[in-house]
Amino acid sequence: MTPSEMLTLLGYRLEDPNGDVYDNTLKILMINRAQNRVYTELNPHVVPELQSVESNLALDETGAFDSSALSNTVLGGISGGVYDVKDATDNNFTRKLSFDEYKAYINRDYTYSTDNPHRYILGTKQYYLPFTATLLENTDAFASGSYYYIKTFQAGDDFVNVGGANASGTRFLCTTSADATTFTTSVVYLVHGVNVYYKKQPTQITVANYATQSFTVENENVHDAIAFYAESLLWGVNNDSRKGDALQEASSLIETLNTTITATDSNSIDDKEYLDYDSEYSLPLSSWEI
Repeated sequence: MTPSEMLTLLGYRLEDPNGDVYDNTLKILMINRAQNRVYTELNPHVVPELQSVESNLALDETGAFDSSALSNTVLGGISGGVYDVKDATDNNFTRKLSFDEYKAYINRDYTYSTDNPHRYILGTKQYYLPFTATLLENTDAFASGSYYYIKTFQAGDDFVNVGGANASGTRFLCTTSADATTFTTSVVYLVHGVNVYYKKQPTQITVANYATQSFTVENENVHDAIAFYAESLLWGVNNDSRKGDALQEASSLIETLNTTITATDSNSIDDKEYLDYDSEYSLPLSSWEI
């Protein structure tokens, strides 16, 4: 289904084919809200077009990253859209902790290791454990394959030759072992690197371009769920009771898609080893912290 076809379909479902009550501007607004909600509720493997990986991401001096460090807008934000983080050096995936679990680990003096790394969310950031950061002296050389974070850039310094950029907040994987071209008083840390797996926000439909646009996800059944969800939102504008029926249809389709499209062949691995988007073992999407 194309956005144009969905607009036509919604017009008839809403008993408003001429757009006298619900014009295209409003319908497109609700289509975008609907697709974001539907894609958030669908398991990542159901919408592979939205899966994105940020490889070799250097953490900051606190062992954290936020959505601004990623190349794409994260669907569902840093808590709901990031479904896994892997150590970029040891290649081990993290186990996600709730903040209460993290506090309990701290109280028990738990020792983290890169063989079994963890992560937790606080505010707008995800924190990786274990983590150390070393403040560089301006006489220190940069090492190829190591990760660095420029917390504060000093004008006149130059880190381009080692793979960095001359700006505060720069995260980079060093590409060559050498001294920086110029390194005086910039604040630079040797840090840890991770690979971040997340859902990116889909292309938003616009009033100006909907006639030539396509939905990011190709699955027609997903389009039907978006249409029902958008219908529910539009009925809700006028507090029409039919919004509940449309929402039920959308929810039913989402549940069916999550159930019937599996992450892997069920005969290939033990149940406990199923791909898990948030924790130690497989959890339903309702467990996501959104």
